[in-house]
Amino acid sequence: MLELGISLPDSLKAQGARGKLALRRAFAADLPPDVLGRGKKGFGVPVTRWFREELRDLAGDTLLGARARARGLFRPEAVESLLADHAAGRADHGHRLWSLLMLELWLELHVEAGVAVNPAPA
Repeated sequence: MLELGISLPDSLKAQGARGKLALRRAFAADLPPDVLGRGKKGFGVPVTRWFREELRDLAGDTLLGARARARGLFRPEAVESLLADHAAGRADHGHRLWSLLMLELWLELHVEAGVAVNPAPA
């Protein structure tokens, strides 16, 4: 499928702001006109609920854990306040918490992974 898409002439890949012209034409008989004519549409991610439920403990453990504290990028009292206000429903900090959590996990995975922990003596 990828090779087919790449091999299409540019005139079938995009037309102004409307992309995927070949797909629109291929499925024109199967899709309602309003679906065919609309542009790209994103989808919402329920970060507000996630940080009140499924990701609540992970966020707290990660953002307030020893690794994050040792790194010193976040003020623990500010993170605690964000987490508490969000969990209590006093504020919606879902996107802030998502950004902080993703940064911390990225640092753990990509920055610390390249650093040897307790390297063997030479």
